Amino acid sequence: MKTHLAELFDAALEEVIKAILVELKKGRRPQQIVEPELSFRQNGMPSISDGSPFARNGRAEYASLLEPPYNDDEARRVGKYPAAKFPALHDFIDYALSSPPDAPGLADPLPAELGHIDMRFRVERAAETYFQRCQETASTRAARELAARSTLKGMQEPVLELAMVVPIALTRFEPDRFRFGPDLFLMRMSPALQRARWSAKTYGGGAHEAVLAAATHAFVLTGRTIPNGNFFQFAQSLSRPDPVARETIDVLFAALRLASGVSTGSAQELWLGRGWSVHHPDRPEVIGIGVRRYPDWMNDFGWIRDEVPLVTRGQLLRVRQIYRSVRDISDMRLGLALRRLNAAMMRDDSADAILDATIALEILLGDDDSQAISWKLRMRAAALAGIVGDHAAMLKMRDALARVYSIRSRIVHGVRGRKQSSSSARQAAIEEAEEGARLAIESLRSVLNILVDNRRYFDPLAIDSELMLVPDQSPGGTRRT
Repeated sequence: MKTHLAELFDAALEEVIKAILVELKKGRRPQQIVEPELSFRQNGMPSISDGSPFARNGRAEYASLLEPPYNDDEARRVGKYPAAKFPALHDFIDYALSSPPDAPGLADPLPAELGHIDMRFRVERAAETYFQRCQETASTRAARELAARSTLKGMQEPVLELAMVVPIALTRFEPDRFRFGPDLFLMRMSPALQRARWSAKTYGGGAHEAVLAAATHAFVLTGRTIPNGNFFQFAQSLSRPDPVARETIDVLFAALRLASGVSTGSAQELWLGRGWSVHHPDRPEVIGIGVRRYPDWMNDFGWIRDEVPLVTRGQLLRVRQIYRSVRDISDMRLGLALRRLNAAMMRDDSADAILDATIALEILLGDDDSQAISWKLRMRAAALAGIVGDHAAMLKMRDALARVYSIRSRIVHGVRGRKQSSSSARQAAIEEAEEGARLAIESLRSVLNILVDNRRYFDPLAIDSELMLVPDQSPGGTRRT
């Protein structure tokens, strides 16, 4: 974008690059920065840690060559970029801090001292990008424009495009990339993004760092935007979850759980700048949101488990089918049931999981008549099972829900809370609750999968009138109860 700001920025960038090249010709070598260290465990999950300050394991930081000597008090007083030596840089800074009309991102500048630091840093980062790409060759206008492109967009675009990136904890995926819709896909995270998201991690969500690191793939939602303005102001707004984006991601997680049964979740949500940057043109511009939306077993050294579930391409095809069907169904009960499914599959307490799953089943299969609710749910769920299975499958569904409601009744009526007479009795109660949670979640998943493919049965009365008439011994009649 050929604007006055862009011209001033190019002149400042050229000035800084030339100064660094002078120091390189003297034989000086730049320092290396400390970057997060990325490795992989035997189970395929990433392990990320802060790099050692003594290792200096990262890329060269060319601007370090311009630091004044520690033993030169006068040079340190003048600073890294004295106006007499860097007039173009100071011209750019003065203009950038004047709320220039050609830079919406600078319309509300920081206080003078912080603003000077911020603008110098932006020019420095663009210079670092230049040297990463062009090494130690003399600069050209074209090379500088390429290095400065994302930084200028971050200052000059009135609206900034974003993507929400949600790493998927402790789950492997067969393909590196898979698309669910025009603006939604799965991708394997690059090493650069892995390190960037580690640097952007926040602690407000209470997630374990090892769980946060243990993700190879992420759901990506594109097409999000935010008005440009003071970076620190919109960084603060992006540190809060976006309800619309989160709802989309939650539906996708529900589809993944329906299709695969995988117990997964996320320890982080990210906003990723698309084509623009403020402080990091040399790596992805990432703003992290701390979340803890994963099952509790992951905190119990889940990251070192030998076996991590694998989601196949075939299962992802089913995820896409479910996701698209769910987005087309306007029935509010489906959204409520999916939220309960997500909650049930992340619960640490089996009793809570049972309650979540049975509430979802009652939302889907209940009606205005609350009498004999457990009997009607068993019969309707069994009738639905007959759509995709035989008579044995129908009986299995009926018996599973009978068992679930028997356990649920004891939980609701307080048996679980009474003092047990022995350790063996307490263990038996725990095992019974775990069995109930497993059966309840399996039943809910089966019912939801069938309803998504057979939408007319979101009306429970349609199940009664079409699938629950009378026993039928004719071929195909096993779908009736």
